[in-house]
Amino acid sequence: MDKWAELNAFVAVVEHRGFAPAARAISLAPSGVSRLVSNLEARLGVRLLNRTTRRVSLTEAGERYYTRGRDALAGFEAAEADVASLQSAPRGLLRVSCVVTLAERSMPAIIADFMARHPGVSVELLETDRPVDLIEEGVDVALMTGALQDSSAMVRKLSGFSRHVVASPEYWARHGRPETPADLKRHNCLRFATAPHLQKWTFQKPGRKPFAVTVSGRFSAAGAETILQASLAGIGVSRLASFMVAPHLRSGALEEVLPDVRENEPIPLSAVFPSAKHLSLKIRAFIDHLAERFAAMPPWEDGLR
Repeated sequence: MDKWAELNAFVAVVEHRGFAPAARAISLAPSGVSRLVSNLEARLGVRLLNRTTRRVSLTEAGERYYTRGRDALAGFEAAEADVASLQSAPRGLLRVSCVVTLAERSMPAIIADFMARHPGVSVELLETDRPVDLIEEGVDVALMTGALQDSSAMVRKLSGFSRHVVASPEYWARHGRPETPADLKRHNCLRFATAPHLQKWTFQKPGRKPFAVTVSGRFSAAGAETILQASLAGIGVSRLASFMVAPHLRSGALEEVLPDVRENEPIPLSAVFPSAKHLSLKIRAFIDHLAERFAAMPPWEDGLR
């Protein structure tokens, strides 16, 4: 900071042709400007200005230093102006991370609306079901489901979704419908190959504590979309999020069982971002946009709870 103050004072003296007018230009006392220039000369070990009672002039070293210093100050001011312009309106690249199924089903329309409102913003959507390191991976906003582990991140709760045990009508016709969660143990339940903990399906009776049933089956896949397609094909029973199964439940392509013991509380859907301090307009605008689009009870839950 001292070096910048010295450089700023020196350039002001040269451009305003004296210490007194330079002091007025940069809002310092003349003695302060003189001290900064003297400190600069002492640090560099060279005289930059020839001083007389009437005027100042540049030495050869001063000419060189002024040329480089003027350009450095101009670059510094341009950088500050460029960054400040980002706070006048949302602009720049916004990197958004989102779980795959939600990204594919809901985010394109949400992002299209956001980009229409803010033409200065470009969006890169990263689709992943794994936990994301916001800082290391340069993610501005991550849409995450369930309980969150990183206590250092800022979180804004957006909405929630329910989970439904479903299969095709053809599957239920062949194998019968379970009357209790324990009956699922005799069904071909579709499993997530990369998430063994999801083989425990949670249920909750009204007024009771949640309980889990460990399921098994002959088919597994890494992605929820594949599990959904397997359910539609009649391979077996799956438990999937409402934003995936809602249209198929309404069309009759899938049918739900055990709705009376579905989890009482919806699974939270949250926007996670690194810090609320000096939050850029593009991030703030996008989070507000998400909060507007994801109401307390989003469209996919209509009629399902």
